[in-house]
Parts: sequence; structure tokens; C-alpha cells
Amino acid sequence: MSKKISIIYVFKNRDSIRVKRCLDSLLDQTFKDFEVLFIDNGSEKIYSLEIEKLVSSYSFVTYLRVSTDNKPWNRSYGINVAIKMAESSYLLFGDIDLIYSPNVLEYLNNNANLNTAIYGSMFILNKMFDKWNYLFKLPLSNFTSTESPVGAFLFLNKIWLIEMRGFDEYYCFWGVEDRDIFTRIKHLGIELIQMDKYKYPIFHQWHPIVSDRKKSFFPEKWWDDINIYYILNKNNIIRNDENWGQIINDEDRPIFKAQKAKSLKFSKHGSSYKKAQDFDSILSAIDLLNKNEYLEIILLKRKIPKFVFFIIKYFNLVARNICLPIGLDYIENVEREKYYYPQNDVYYLIWRLIKHEKIIKDYEIFDECNKMIIKLMKKENYL
Repeated sequence: MSKKISIIYVFKNRDSIRVKRCLDSLLDQTFKDFEVLFIDNGSEKIYSLEIEKLVSSYSFVTYLRVSTDNKPWNRSYGINVAIKMAESSYLLFGDIDLIYSPNVLEYLNNNANLNTAIYGSMFILNKMFDKWNYLFKLPLSNFTSTESPVGAFLFLNKIWLIEMRGFDEYYCFWGVEDRDIFTRIKHLGIELIQMDKYKYPIFHQWHPIVSDRKKSFFPEKWWDDINIYYILNKNNIIRNDENWGQIINDEDRPIFKAQKAKSLKFSKHGSSYKKAQDFDSILSAIDLLNKNEYLEIILLKRKIPKFVFFIIKYFNLVARNICLPIGLDYIENVEREKYYYPQNDVYYLIWRLIKHEKIIKDYEIFDECNKMIIKLMKKENYL
């Protein structure tokens, strides 16, 4: 029997205690007619085994692991898988870091309407917070809240998500998918209603920074790409192709069984001409791949002495605190360089092949010691 509300979570390689706190807050809801669709988006086995065991102890959770191993985080894809699984008329989207006060779902159910969508902001728990048993008894003035409510949660009728073909799966690594879905909802003429965060508080558990400034987070220039894409497409309501939200199984990942044909290694910055030569060598190697072969590309991390890094980090901290107007962006970029790959332009160009040029059939990207490993399989007859 279908439930009135389906709550959708997408997970990858996170600690289980935050998941437990989130699900426990659902266990305590005054409204009980809901289900949770929990999509494990390619976690490493050590995380998957632990999290599957945990969520199986909650009768309202359905767990599914998709085989997106060693692909970048793509929350939109995970959400879309769950949208197609959901049998409920109304869907609630939020991160697994959230803790809901007991009457949130009751409020959402009482205010569910085909032509409206409900959203809200959240209160932020700091790293040192440990009063979990008293969370809902503490005054809300103790916490800061997000300036923008976009991204905390979204609640609306499933029919609109089907019409739009779900969240846009172009967005990956981090960011923009929430802003994008809100824009598309507005174009549909759906009224957006903000939930009162003081009557129905939602708390966000602390985790390390996740943003375009996080060290070694995504290819250089990708943040620019996704924002340009957002601007150019924000008036287009329907996204993705007909296969949106399709479940990826192990048999859909030929890279898992492919054989290495060649390995290329990049370790130093070079001139623009040198980078062009490097990229030519990559494309030539891809062109020579057979059906069941992959090209391995190794990007070595830059090594900076610890004392140099700490000097840069300290100066950057001071500059931020005194609002130094000159050179701040440069300082932040230098700080990030400790963690970026010397050939970050090569990384970006490889990502362009994967995401834009559509010549890659399957791939893996992962860290190993002081290097990034990229494996690429080509589509047959792409030239």
C-alpha cells in the first residue's frame, strides 16, 4: 500500500551516526504515513555495508545501491532514481544531514496542494554541538540559520517532477541543482510557500565544507561551466533524456571488467603549447582503444612543505578577518593549490570529454595516495 509522502535521500560515503539521527527524527514524527527511499549513490563497500545494515532496522526505509562507483557525486541522478521508484503523490527532498522537529511532516501533509510547493530554511549545528537529547528543548536563538532557504528541503507533488523529467543530471560534484529546480518550478506556475522555521524547525548537522572552494573538489573551471549552463537553460522546464533516473547496475559499468591498454602520467605545469601536446596524446590514445580496453591517466599531486602551507593558511585567515581587499582571491587560490593537481587543465579537459563531447562510454575517477587515477573507455565509432 502506497504512502502519502515519500522522503528521498541520496547518500555517498558518509558516517552512519548522522544518518541515524536523521532517521530517528522521522521515527518521532507525529505523522506516520510516509516512506523513505534511500539511494546509496556508489559508496565504497565499507560504507555501503554499514549503512545498509543501519537503515534496514527502520521499517519505513527502502534501500537501493546504484553502481556509480568512482563517478563524481551526482545528487540529481540519485534523486531521479528515487522519483521513479516512489509511489506516493507527494515527495520530500532533503539532505541526510537534516534533523526534523516532530511536527514537520504533519505540517507538510496538512498543507499539501497540487499547485503549491513548500520549502524552508534550517538551523545550523556547529562542529562541537553534542546536546542531541535536548536539541528540541534549546532556544532557537542559540543557532544561526541559513540566509537562503533554497536547498534545505523541497516538498511538492510528484506529477510536476515527472513532467520536468526530474532534477537536471548535468549538475554533478556540487551545487546549482536546487537553485535550478526552484527556477523550473516557478516557470511551471507553481506557487512557492515558505514553511515557518520557528514553528517547525529543521537542524543541519555539521560536516566539513562542501563548496566550490573545497580542496580538490572538482575540475578547475567546472563551477563556471555549470553556472553558465544554468543561466542558458533556466527557461527550459524539461531536462534530461528519456533514460533519466534509470538504475545503474554493475553490468552497466563495462569499466569494471575492462583491460588497461596504456597509461599516461602528468606531473608538471607546462606552457599552453605543452598542454595542447598533452591533450593530443590523450585523444590519440583514446582513439586507439579497443572495445574492452581503457586508458589510464595519472595526475600527480603537487607537494608543498607543510610549513609553507601553514604560513599561507595563516596569512589567508588573517586577511579574511581584517577584510583585506587586495589579493584575497589570489591567496585563496594559492591555499587550494596544495591540493590541486599540477595538470588541473588536463583534468578539466578530460572532464570536458566525459561531460560535453560524449565520446566516453564509461569511466572511473579516484584518488590513490598522492595521485588521481582516471580510467576512460571510448564509445565505438565516435569519430
